[in-house]
Amino acid sequence: MKVSSHISWQKILFNVYIIDEENDSIIRIDDIAADIWLMINNKKHITDIVRKICEEYEVEYREALEDVNNFIDDMVSKRYLER
Repeated sequence: MKVSSHISWQKILFNVYIIDEENDSIIRIDDIAADIWLMINNKKHITDIVRKICEEYEVEYREALEDVNNFIDDMVSKRYLER
């Protein structure tokens, strides 16, 4: 998993701003989504990301796994991430 070449991003306080240079757009993500994004960018394996989400947000493993997979699928469909 990696950030697409036309994407840049910046963490500011508790938010991550994703800049899509192809479409001249910016989106803001926060909370769990920002944490997932940062862990993906730190080359964390999906199981490590899910475990960390379970610890930080006190959710069950299955729920965290579904949330992480949904986030990744969404980011891939928007072409912000590449598998």
